[in-house]
Amino acid sequence: MSFEEIIGQDDAKRLLKNAVKTGNHSHAYIFSGENGTGKKMLADAFALMLQCENPGEDACLECHSCKQTLSRNNPDIIYVTREEGKSNLGVDVVREQIVNDVDIKPFNGKYKIYIVDEAEKMNQQAQNALLKTIEEPPEYAVIILLTANHNAFLQTILSRCVLIQMKPVATESIKQILEKKYEVVDYQANMVATFAQGNIGKAIALANDASFGDVKNRVVSLCKRAGKMEEEQIANEVKEIKEEKEAEKKEKDVDKFEGFIDQMLELITLWFKDVLLYKATLNDNLLLFKEDTFDIHEQANNCSYKGLNDIINAISQTRARLNANVNFELTIMLLINAIKENTRC
Repeated sequence: MSFEEIIGQDDAKRLLKNAVKTGNHSHAYIFSGENGTGKKMLADAFALMLQCENPGEDACLECHSCKQTLSRNNPDIIYVTREEGKSNLGVDVVREQIVNDVDIKPFNGKYKIYIVDEAEKMNQQAQNALLKTIEEPPEYAVIILLTANHNAFLQTILSRCVLIQMKPVATESIKQILEKKYEVVDYQANMVATFAQGNIGKAIALANDASFGDVKNRVVSLCKRAGKMEEEQIANEVKEIKEEKEAEKKEKDVDKFEGFIDQMLELITLWFKDVLLYKATLNDNLLLFKEDTFDIHEQANNCSYKGLNDIINAISQTRARLNANVNFELTIMLLINAIKENTRC
């Protein structure tokens, strides 16, 4: 993965490429951003260019070092990960893979690069063990900490590393990647790119996740029907949502970006933002749910601005209640009733 292949992150790419070209790079970096924002790709591209025998504006991709790096066979690029089954990145791993290894000079390359994934999971003992190496590294050592939360690091580590924070990628850029590289149809690419909120990894995962389409269809059906639902129908809907939530929880993949309920609430928000947007502009071209324009038009005509804002506020209250562990069924029932009250004819 070269810098040229990375979408977005222009400031970070410019800084890192300039560091390689001038030789004025740090010995310790923190790449910070939520899962899917491209931290690993950026670290790989930086390591590739650092080790390249003939770097220009990017790695040459042709030299022996580049070929080794691209095939993940470069002995001077070490990927540090926590032990399988362990929740923390422990001190033993940090000592074995970094602290005790760093004094061994590179085998072939100019540098010895350590890429530490999920570095926020280092416990305090592990961070303290790493600190001395960051404070007094050999000239050839470069340590890159990848994290979803750089505030989890000791202040002494933060102060000695160059912090690079990943930025959201433009929705239109994500949409184009989904359409061209992954052959996602236009309206679906637009929906997923918007939902991903600048996270290209999340967008790619969702575009290839059939269950996301199922959740979307479920939400669309609910939003269309809510205004005409009877109490018994609402109770049945809440029961089904709870059952799906429990099923998703049991089968949860640790690499999933969003749970069923998170996806559902976000999609309900996007639906009623579409209704609000159409009510204000009467412009179908701005809609995400383009295949449901008739229903969007109908709700826009029947709902007041206040009612639509009340629904969006109710969704925020639902998130807050769920985070506070308020009774799940009651919380979802209150949300559906708020949608019903503000959408019925």
